[in-house]
Amino acid sequence: MLKHFLSTIIISLTFSFVLQAKDLTNQEIENWLSASPEISTWLNKHKAILNSEEKINFLESSPKQVSDYANRVLKKHDLYAPLKANLNQYGFSNLDRFFEVQTQIVQAYMAVSVEQANIPSSMNQELLNALADLEKAEGLTAEQKAQMKKQMTQMMGQVMKMQGSPKNQNDREKITPYLDKISAAFEQFQ
Repeated sequence: MLKHFLSTIIISLTFSFVLQAKDLTNQEIENWLSASPEISTWLNKHKAILNSEEKINFLESSPKQVSDYANRVLKKHDLYAPLKANLNQYGFSNLDRFFEVQTQIVQAYMAVSVEQANIPSSMNQELLNALADLEKAEGLTAEQKAQMKKQMTQMMGQVMKMQGSPKNQNDREKITPYLDKISAAFEQFQ
């Protein structure tokens, strides 16, 4: 379960999102699910361009912040109009709302996943213990240890934020019937 949780964090961070956003509707969730294969293909096609941009912290940013960031990047690289045309067929005539919906789905999914995983509050202590063990580990260079320590520290921070950060309860309730479909959609983005 921890492996699934960690992979979910990594997936969500690659989508490189709560100020008050409009609550999700079933139709928006279904539209996003229908669009997810198209989104995945589009992201893969433009991966080099998108990866060259400064990243936004998807889990900490509001849906509005993510939308503003995404629109700025897309317009900078003349990708806004083509994506808008692609997503219009899935009921997203407004890219601002599409990015907000995507953000809300991911953030709500992460919050529900943390709840369902019943991650113990002692997890941070376990990570601290693992950090201490890492220092004693043989066979790793100082650089490898530093990189692993950085990753574990970031992970610990994300876990703490997800455990303590209230997410939109309405969004969490709204996506619950779609969890399996959302999980399958995330698999397409790997």
